[in-house]
Amino acid sequence: MVLGPILAAQAQSKCVLMDRIDAVGIAEWVRREGIVTFSSVPTMFHDLLTHPDVKQDDLATLTRPAVGG
Repeated sequence: MVLGPILAAQAQSKCVLMDRIDAVGIAEWVRREGIVTFSSVPTMFHDLLTHPDVKQDDLATLTRPAVGG
């Protein structure tokens, strides 16, 4: 959790801290902020890919997902 913001600062890129943990909320953040990299647990990625209210276009900018946990 500490390395993400540090790496973003070193790369002079934006680091977005999300205040929602539901699939719809995360998809909104990804779409609105143009998020490219997102780290999460497998369950969250499953929810993002299967939730009926999350559209493929919401996740279009997410090209570097990272799974762990």
